[in-house]
Amino acid sequence: MLKHLDTSKEVWDYFERLYQLTDRATQMVLKRRSNTIEMKEGDSMVTFLEMFQSMLNQMAAGGLEITEEEAIMQLLGSLPLSWQSFVTTVGNTSNLTYPMLCRKMQQEEALNSNS
Repeated sequence: MLKHLDTSKEVWDYFERLYQLTDRATQMVLKRRSNTIEMKEGDSMVTFLEMFQSMLNQMAAGGLEITEEEAIMQLLGSLPLSWQSFVTTVGNTSNLTYPMLCRKMQQEEALNSNS
């Protein structure tokens, strides 16, 4: 397979190109997955947030860093329609951080389950 490569630099360059393609393919899969993730009605918020955080971690490990603002927007956009009033209210909160949003989502779920 590598017989046509004469120097160690050519071998290195070959593997570098090979793994860059793999990284790019991985990034594409992760990006596509991040655009389709959504919480279903009745799903556990804790479970969904764990899955969402796992996806963010996989993206970071795959070289796809997203800003906190992007994570917030994506997380809010992944909620079911029944959460629309929450999305509108919390989406207008100034200085909203990702951890703060996660706490607010868990609190909202707890409030709704007690009603």
